[in-house]
Amino acid sequence: MPFAVRTRADDGDKHTSDVNALIFANNKLYSGANDGKIKVWEEDLKLGGQVDAHTAVYSLAASNDTLYSCSNDGFIKAWLLDSLKEKGTIYKGEDEFWKLVYVDGTLYAGDSQGQIRFFQNDKIVNNLGVLEGVSGLGVQGNLLFSVKELDVVVTEFIPGHQGQFTTETTIMGRAPLIVEDGKFAFVSRSGRDLLVHNACKKSGFNLIAEVKDAHEKIINALVAVKDGSDLLLYTGGWDKTVKQWKLSGKNLSLVNQCNADFVVNVLAAGPKGEIYAGGSDGHILRIDV
Repeated sequence: MPFAVRTRADDGDKHTSDVNALIFANNKLYSGANDGKIKVWEEDLKLGGQVDAHTAVYSLAASNDTLYSCSNDGFIKAWLLDSLKEKGTIYKGEDEFWKLVYVDGTLYAGDSQGQIRFFQNDKIVNNLGVLEGVSGLGVQGNLLFSVKELDVVVTEFIPGHQGQFTTETTIMGRAPLIVEDGKFAFVSRSGRDLLVHNACKKSGFNLIAEVKDAHEKIINALVAVKDGSDLLLYTGGWDKTVKQWKLSGKNLSLVNQCNADFVVNVLAAGPKGEIYAGGSDGHILRIDV
């Protein structure tokens, strides 16, 4: 099976500084970077449009028709997916917003001071404090998975009941973090080991599989794709390498890897299983799997 770079964004089209966010939605790829721009790309990485969004774009999330962005400027903004026309500012605070996730009609936003705000219909409906900046965020049902500096925290919340939260467990680890197919994956405090746990309260959120020294340098990016009964994980980081792992039962094994030629900050999966990587100096590439 091929695992190689198919195409890269043209130098004249790419961001002028590090890419922090990638998301595939509406049959297009959206990117956000330290240059403050959001760009939209076709599947073959032909530039389709761009907008000056923030001082720097830290994270992106999407509903069926709306793209959400957050920044070090304290803004959370909403954009029309099909045109990137600004719909408005849904929140303005004094602190940086680091992470956005949209799940089942709710937008979750984590900031630099450890506050996670819940938005429905662009209005705050709940707020959770986790004491430290939120560098990773995921949701499954009524379980929220967040990353503080060196810990992953699992919190249970009661939908529709403001302020009712229970901390279920805390596990040593750091971002990146993803939640997929009843599992959550993240990296060790060293930044080089890859860990997968059950995202299930009854299981005690037990460890399923672990790979020591999955990368030679710190892992910055992680994305998962369902593959039948298995789960494919993709990782990238400071060693400028993107790796493909297969989780089959309790076995997590390396399947493929390729050189990205830049520090990988973020990964996203396309509809055909293709993987997009963004990173240093605005570079974006597509890997065919």
